[in-house]
Amino acid sequence: MPKRTSPIINFKSVLLLVIAVFFISAVTIIFAHKKPPAPKPATTKIVAKSRQKTTQKTLKSAVRWSNANARQAVHNLARKIGVRTAGSSREHKAARYIEKRLKDLGYKPKKQAFRITGGRKSYNVVAKKMGRNRKKQFIIGAHYDSKRLSPGANDNGSGVATLLELARVLKKKSPHYNVVFVFFGAEEKVGTNPNNHHFGSRYYAKKMSLKAKKKTKGMISVDMAGYGKTFHVRSMKKGTMRLVNSLRKFGKRKKIRLTYLKDPGRTGWSDHEAFENAGIPAAWLEWRNDPTYHSARDNFSHIQWSRITTTGKFLYGYLR
Repeated sequence: MPKRTSPIINFKSVLLLVIAVFFISAVTIIFAHKKPPAPKPATTKIVAKSRQKTTQKTLKSAVRWSNANARQAVHNLARKIGVRTAGSSREHKAARYIEKRLKDLGYKPKKQAFRITGGRKSYNVVAKKMGRNRKKQFIIGAHYDSKRLSPGANDNGSGVATLLELARVLKKKSPHYNVVFVFFGAEEKVGTNPNNHHFGSRYYAKKMSLKAKKKTKGMISVDMAGYGKTFHVRSMKKGTMRLVNSLRKFGKRKKIRLTYLKDPGRTGWSDHEAFENAGIPAAWLEWRNDPTYHSARDNFSHIQWSRITTTGKFLYGYLR
């Protein structure tokens, strides 16, 4: 028969068991109601990543190209102001419009006055955007005058609209090098002499110091950027082809077809001429062909807006 246990020992055992159960239950209840601390490093990392995405999204939105702005610029030039022959009151009105638009964007534009054939006055409107590397600069130009009888929507309201919208998006985020925006007056021929043109760009290039010329990595003329099937980069082949080749290389990398087409004019067909002759790398961006240029049919409704968008985004990417 098994040995009987003492009742005192049994009582002590039961008491110890009760205390143990009570203690374990109390600890369990305490820990069940206490929340574990959040893993700080993981949370910080997630927040930082979230903020980074938000910032990138904001920047992307800030530099988004606006077709509406480009359309408004061409509308103001071709419809509201209309024909803008060199040295005329309407050309001067266009200069004031460009100057005001640049001021509205936060720039401090300057007007550079010069005389053309017959003694009339015209203006270049100049604005500068500082880059991350301030030792070099690009000059981006577009003439704002038009041929007699032509409202000049494509030639060259399209170029002006491209530059104004480019100035807006670059205002939000700095380019690599300084960018000088020059809106040239009196590009079109005045009178019958075939050499009486490009007054504004020639005057600007002539007034550049040797230091400014050495500082300039290139000059790009944006002329007739609003109509055509083919996108061209052009030059007279009188100077270095460094800028032309650089633009084509960039286009190839971005899968934008940009073909080279020589400017056959003895004195050039756009404002790149003066800079190329001055030894500055120069190029002209143009869409071709436009059967309406220099005529009354070169109007607002004629523009192919996707061409301006492609040109503007191309330049934005290249300058960034």
